[in-house]
Amino acid sequence: MASREDVLKKINPTSTYIGSAVRAFINEVTCEAKTAPDFFKKGDIIKVGSSQSDKRRPSVIIKVTKDYVVSIDLTTTENLRVLCESKSRFLKDSFFCNSYTITPVDLAKDQFIGVYDNMKVLNQAIRELKVFISKNL
Repeated sequence: MASREDVLKKINPTSTYIGSAVRAFINEVTCEAKTAPDFFKKGDIIKVGSSQSDKRRPSVIIKVTKDYVVSIDLTTTENLRVLCESKSRFLKDSFFCNSYTITPVDLAKDQFIGVYDNMKVLNQAIRELKVFISKNL
């Protein structure tokens, strides 16, 4: 299969194409499925939540061990559970929650979404979570 760029080179911008030609162009493009990394690091994003529940949230990994990952959940609802705004290009209008989730590494690999793009804000959220936990436990 061809890459997106290869197919775009074949298309002439001054020509008109019939539907079957457009379908052929689309079918030529390689679509690679997103795969989990070989190992996790701080800033990777996974989906967390009950497999029975429809409500599964993105969660940003803040600590990695051999057997599990610790992550801060994200929410789109600004309420009492919110620590700070996420300020991510990819996860717009989201906030870090004042809770964390512990997920086994094997399960986390199946739930990998991507990588968080604003480490400065993530580090600030980690600091605020530590303060919140120390004051409330």
